[in-house]
Amino acid sequence: MGYLPRRQISWITPEPTRLRGYSSTPSVADRAHSKFVDWLSKFDAQTKERVASSEGKVNEESESQFLDIEVYSRHIASLSQARDAQDPRLQADLNTLTQLTSSLDSVSKLVQSKDLRATLLHVSSILGISSDQYLRAALEKDDADLSRLLMRIACIESEKRKLLELKGETAQLAVDIIQDLLDKESLPNTSDVVSTASLLHLVARPLLVKLSESSGMLPASLFIHGVRRTDQDALFGGAFGDIYRAMYKGRQVALKRMRVFQPDSELEWQKLRRRFCREAMLWQRLQHPFVLSFTGIDAETFPTFLCIVSPWMKNGTLVKHLAENGKAGVELRLFEVAQGLAYLHSEGIVHGDLRGSNILVDDDWHARLADFGLSVLSSVPLTHTTYRSGSTRWMGPELLFPQSCGLDSYRRTFASDVYSFGSVCVELVQGQPPFCEIKEDMAVVLRVLEGYRSPRPCDPATGQPLISHALWAIVERCWTHDPAQRPSMARVVEMMQESRNARFGG
Repeated sequence: MGYLPRRQISWITPEPTRLRGYSSTPSVADRAHSKFVDWLSKFDAQTKERVASSEGKVNEESESQFLDIEVYSRHIASLSQARDAQDPRLQADLNTLTQLTSSLDSVSKLVQSKDLRATLLHVSSILGISSDQYLRAALEKDDADLSRLLMRIACIESEKRKLLELKGETAQLAVDIIQDLLDKESLPNTSDVVSTASLLHLVARPLLVKLSESSGMLPASLFIHGVRRTDQDALFGGAFGDIYRAMYKGRQVALKRMRVFQPDSELEWQKLRRRFCREAMLWQRLQHPFVLSFTGIDAETFPTFLCIVSPWMKNGTLVKHLAENGKAGVELRLFEVAQGLAYLHSEGIVHGDLRGSNILVDDDWHARLADFGLSVLSSVPLTHTTYRSGSTRWMGPELLFPQSCGLDSYRRTFASDVYSFGSVCVELVQGQPPFCEIKEDMAVVLRVLEGYRSPRPCDPATGQPLISHALWAIVERCWTHDPAQRPSMARVVEMMQESRNARFGG
């Protein structure tokens, strides 16, 4: 499988460039023709050897749904009308391009589109028409067609499987193309497919995450250069990674390097790469005042490791910040956490490991959700997990023992995040993890499954509650045993806002 011609064709490669006359300087037509020859040679090398293996593997029924989508056909047509493109060789080149791209199956069209686009733009520049308004309009429509092609691939199971089987260079091309289309948000305005950019993200983004995980490839646009580590040793360590301080473009940044427990195990490296790809792909598009921003991926600081780069949070975790500066603003910080988590859910992302140590404090003392190592897309089912993957004391019963909630498998969901938020409220108010009076995690598991929850935090000296009645009522709703009966995080934000309005006016 992979990207293959839909039907066998005659392989047409134009003759190498031959300069006319006595001039040693190539003409415009010569230079454009040479560029086409380079592309055709590369195309021939990449795909000709796959023709034989494609016999009998093409799904004609699914392919028939792509016959109306050609890649960069308008750009090719515009070039054919250019004054300097009337040279017979260039006309033959353009006809060959049309023939070759029409012969490709759907996934091949997507994969080949990146190099084809670059070649066409280069030739446009050679012909002096790269700024032509009609060419630009044609290019926008071609990009929209490519988005439509991606949408159809994502919606047809056989084509989706074919895409997810890509490896190596072809997978890298596909990852880069999908990332570019999502960044552009170019979408056709037609009646037979969804017609909003948000739905393009809804369908294509999970596909991009899965392709990145399965192939181990990341979009080239995410990599940054010039990161300089300032500390030799890690300053912090988590369950899955170590944090180093560094400088990037004159600012302090954090480098998160994944931790390898069995460095000689190929399986361990594969799991590490998949986890890294998932975290980077989910995190890279998030933009919210209460979510830690993503700066990029560094591949230079540690030669055998990739690192995720994010802004340095000098105030540390919210747990540490409250311990050092008092808890006067704890409910405001919790309100910020709720808004950040509601935003993640609106983006289709389950955090999966919400607790105080994964919430940082920025320079303005605002909460920032961080550490997306266990995050998942809500639309992508997990094949397996256990309650040990994460933090037991913050987990709902469905992650400790799914059968207790009428479920047959472990799965992190929006509802499990809501439960964790209730636990974070208790943790931050009392300054200790939930069930701090119980030493053993397994004992906590048994208590939760029996229906018990961490008690309401109180002042040990006076016995007065440390958490307001309104917030405690919200916490109890978040802790409902049945995940389906818990409020959404959007509703939690509404309830907290209503409580704040009642207390402070507004």
